[in-house]
Amino acid sequence: MRLKNILAALCILPLLSATAMADKPVRVSLLTGAGVPIGGYWGGNFKASGYVGGESEIEWSENIATGMMAGYFFGHTDGRELKREFKNLHITPYVKYTEPLGGGWNASAMGGVGIYFVNYDDDAAVPDVDDSTKRYFGYMAGVSLTKMFTTSLEIGLDVRFHQIFRQQYTINTLTPALTMALHF
Repeated sequence: MRLKNILAALCILPLLSATAMADKPVRVSLLTGAGVPIGGYWGGNFKASGYVGGESEIEWSENIATGMMAGYFFGHTDGRELKREFKNLHITPYVKYTEPLGGGWNASAMGGVGIYFVNYDDDAAVPDVDDSTKRYFGYMAGVSLTKMFTTSLEIGLDVRFHQIFRQQYTINTLTPALTMALHF
């Protein structure tokens, strides 16, 4: 049920962007990949998880776009019998700069600040910490390399770094992903 709600929210993103500025080109994309904890408080203790994200952006010029992205990390766990696990959902507005490389190839850099909903479950804690979800601020910075296959279809590779500021420590996650985008 929770996954259905997340996917429904990802489908609504294009509508928000399209209604905001209908006379500008709109780009809608889906990212699928992995969330890899690195550094920070949990970097060395937790395993990678699946990641899915969606974004919608308005292209203000050939090089500049602004948009909104939402993504979900499906559960980083430490792999122990009494596991510790965290999942998170993020909603991040961003700015993106794209440089055409020729032959349909584009290189992009993006960054934004958003809200991260972190769900933490610790079966080893006494008393058991179960499904404690809290909101934190964080930021995202990334790069991508994509190729336009048609005037409306773009496919590529994307790598983003997410840092969540959680009380006395940070959660750092690297997200390599495949991206597919449609241009309207």
